[in-house]
Amino acid sequence: MVSFSLVDRKLEWAEREKQRLEDLKKECIPKGMKLLPEEERVETLNFLKENQKKLLAELSNFGLVVEATKTKNRKMELEKQLSKIEEAIGVFSRRKVFVNAED
Repeated sequence: MVSFSLVDRKLEWAEREKQRLEDLKKECIPKGMKLLPEEERVETLNFLKENQKKLLAELSNFGLVVEATKTKNRKMELEKQLSKIEEAIGVFSRRKVFVNAED
């Protein structure tokens, strides 16, 4: 027969361990930041990948040599956007993404 005080003590230890693990999770989050929910992270990542495909398709329409100034500027703008999107894809591909807590 198990005494109730032993059971109570085990429950108390389990509760303390649960609290300790929660505190550890909170310590991992930088001040002023919050962990982005997994659903939002995946949704944003998919959105970025779709935009990347569109930009790559548009860039593939340009020839190897672009001479007109307007066309050159458009191509450079698309390349800048693609670079930013690729950087963002790198960030949102991580398992944990932290965002500003004030948002």
